[in-house]
Amino acid sequence: MMSTLMLVRDLSPLEELDAYEARFDFKLFVRLAWPVLEPATPFVFGWHLDAIADHLTAVAAGDIKRLLVNMPPRQRVILNDCS
Repeated sequence: MMSTLMLVRDLSPLEELDAYEARFDFKLFVRLAWPVLEPATPFVFGWHLDAIADHLTAVAAGDIKRLLVNMPPRQRVILNDCS
């Protein structure tokens, strides 16, 4: 039976470390995933994304039970809220 985690290509040791750490750090995950999701758009991590990431991390940890994130239209809501 095949593993549910399949790598598309071999990773360098540094990429393996980043991939491992991104499992536990949502901000790092977003930064590393951005070029895959939006290759033509540069990623700029601002205070607002920092706040959203902190709150989503708290939801995942069970510290926050209910969270509502409001964003203006066309602000990449789907990409920012990939939890």
